[in-house]
Amino acid sequence: MKRLLFLGIIVMMALISCEKSHPDNGIPECIESKIKELSTSVLAGKDANVTEYRFQWKRVYLFDPAMCCDMPSPVFDSNCNYLGSLGGFAGNTMINGEDFSKAKFIKIIWHK
Repeated sequence: MKRLLFLGIIVMMALISCEKSHPDNGIPECIESKIKELSTSVLAGKDANVTEYRFQWKRVYLFDPAMCCDMPSPVFDSNCNYLGSLGGFAGNTMINGEDFSKAKFIKIIWHK
């Protein structure tokens, strides 16, 4: 009986800790819509992708059209607010006054 109780406690702790370390990973509808736009765009190269990051305390999405080195990559927050663009002809690395190199990579959510 003690083993069963102990096993139950271990399983419960594992489930609780997983919930805390992995918050809702759902992709916002507006981001899904923008992914669909990119996937059908003639401006999307063969390596186009959308990547999720943690930046300035929120989830942001980097849309890399992978068309050429002069094409900027727009960044949106989870409410689809445009935050700025990275790369492009000017080689911009700043979003909201902070270097995007400080962003924490989460995952690739779409790749052509």
